[in-house]
Amino acid sequence: MKNRYILILLFTFVLTIGISQPDPLSTPPTMVATDIAGNEVDLQQILDEGKVVIVDLFAAWCSPCWTYHMQHVLEDAYQQWGPAGTDELVVLGIEAESRNTAAQLTGTSGAGVLQSLGDWTDGISYPLIDDASFNDAFNLSYFPTVIAIYPNRLMFEIRQQPLNVIRDILDRNPGLASEDRDANALRYTGTDKTCSDADIKFILHNNGTKNLTSANIQLIDNGEVILESEWTGNLATYEQTEVSLGTIDYVEETKNYIINVVNESGEVTSDNNEIDATIAAYKNDNEEIIVKIENKKRLDRKISQVFEIRTFDRIKYL
Repeated sequence: MKNRYILILLFTFVLTIGISQPDPLSTPPTMVATDIAGNEVDLQQILDEGKVVIVDLFAAWCSPCWTYHMQHVLEDAYQQWGPAGTDELVVLGIEAESRNTAAQLTGTSGAGVLQSLGDWTDGISYPLIDDASFNDAFNLSYFPTVIAIYPNRLMFEIRQQPLNVIRDILDRNPGLASEDRDANALRYTGTDKTCSDADIKFILHNNGTKNLTSANIQLIDNGEVILESEWTGNLATYEQTEVSLGTIDYVEETKNYIINVVNESGEVTSDNNEIDATIAAYKNDNEEIIVKIENKKRLDRKISQVFEIRTFDRIKYL
């Protein structure tokens, strides 16, 4: 039995609030700052030493920030795996609220909603920085934000994690680039749900020590290459770009594909040359949409957006 939908179309206003944290194409900012003790902190230099950097971006009045801070997870991690321990981690605490003052880090300033929750320096040995410019540099939308950065400049939000997860993040450190040619298929960014043809896109990351200028890219379905493209460009070490392979025809089922990257020297990269691309298909075979409306043409586009259907063949107008 077919599913039937009768739509009553009204004037509807939808408010969408987007949160961007951090952008998939972004790389860590060129960050040179001075901490509250007067020491210079150079993010790129730290990463070039092969260390993982965890950045805790907070506001002195932020209750969730303070709760995590008082658990001393990042301090414990810094003591065990920082310069005084195994020297594989650097933690940076950045007070990035534009309305706060340096005095609020010690809990001696602020009132009302901006009142500091306490002394953020107490019991903390890792660098603390008071600089609101990093709000924009890290494209923040909310506090707290905790970010991990690997030496190969891959950056992602980790949220407030316990100590064992911090250890796992360190164990996954890919290290610095070591091969001349290493084209890394980073993540799939193309169509993931569709009722029409699918655009195949992904993020290409140069994990090699030399500029990446070309790569052969294949889309594989069950062992068969169904789409192939030659990418050319000029990516410096650790740079990223979005690459489009083209489009594939609509298939009325969920399909799992593999994107495979072969670098310019013709060698397949070691363990980062493949990523999965899963595309789910919308099925409307058993759905009949009945629309009661006077002006058919005006709402054709609106209806297609709501139901995400390929054609108007199954729309009936009363």
